[in-house]
Amino acid sequence: MGGPVLATVDVLAARPLTAVAEAHHANTVMDLSVAGDRAATIDFDGNWAVWQGSDLRRLTGGALPGRVGRRLALSRDGAQLAVLTASEGVDYKWTAAIVDIATGNVVPIGGHDYRRLAWTDAGLFAMGYLGSHLYDSTGRLLHDGFHPPVPGCAWMCSTAARDASRIYFMAYDQIGGIAVPDGRPLPVPDITPHARPAGNGAWASPDLALSDDGAVLALGFLDEVLVWRMSDGELLARIVPTGVQIVNARVRVVGPQLVACFSHVKGDFGQRKTAVVFDLDRGRVTDAVTTTSEPYGGKGGADGMLLVAHGSTLCRAARVSTR
Repeated sequence: MGGPVLATVDVLAARPLTAVAEAHHANTVMDLSVAGDRAATIDFDGNWAVWQGSDLRRLTGGALPGRVGRRLALSRDGAQLAVLTASEGVDYKWTAAIVDIATGNVVPIGGHDYRRLAWTDAGLFAMGYLGSHLYDSTGRLLHDGFHPPVPGCAWMCSTAARDASRIYFMAYDQIGGIAVPDGRPLPVPDITPHARPAGNGAWASPDLALSDDGAVLALGFLDEVLVWRMSDGELLARIVPTGVQIVNARVRVVGPQLVACFSHVKGDFGQRKTAVVFDLDRGRVTDAVTTTSEPYGGKGGADGMLLVAHGSTLCRAARVSTR
């Protein structure tokens, strides 16, 4: 690209969401996962569902009684869900389980304060503040990658390579990387030029995403998204929203596209979310879509479609390039 691309996005100019298909949950959708042409969601009441991506037709679903939905990951073959749930809305001790989509059978896989889930070629990575566990599809533990508590080394977020060979994580204000299974440290991008002052809220809830081929790593935090090429650690792009107060950013890499979801405050209308689509090959923003005022939700991309979860509604957004 000849140096990093600085992509500024005027959030106030983003187009409003236009849905070509919608589906509804009984309560707030807490997370969204996409695999191929299918999407899975989980809501605050622990209800999960699997949808056909093209028209959001409900294929199946179930419930986790007494549990609050937090996160989920749909397996690449669409046969299983990995879910993270809590016992109540303010419970930070999340537990994990694998759900067989065909039968609804639920297999608990422990409560280790997991925060991220990733299906890989070797199985399911459940990642928490102190490392990771690798499970097979039946919930059998294959590898214990947890480490003793070390001050300043808690994993605030993490992501696993599709081939299960490595994990990248954010520990306070530094990115780390380890090889699996030996735990050998890996080269990582230098985030020092983008450091924030100690205690800055930018580090409170970061998010990492690695492309399927492992070539690109994206970091979302309070006020921007950074994108690196992993072969040499070169910064490829900075995506910086303007015009509003940004409070959170989540990222997902799908094929040649990066989907960034920025949560922000707009006047007296509460919290809104803007999905920004960045083309990694062309190095530019190709779309920006803003939802209505909703307090929770997430966004995800898939090849040829943009799925938006806001409030209790899952939408397939009309794709209109704005750049």
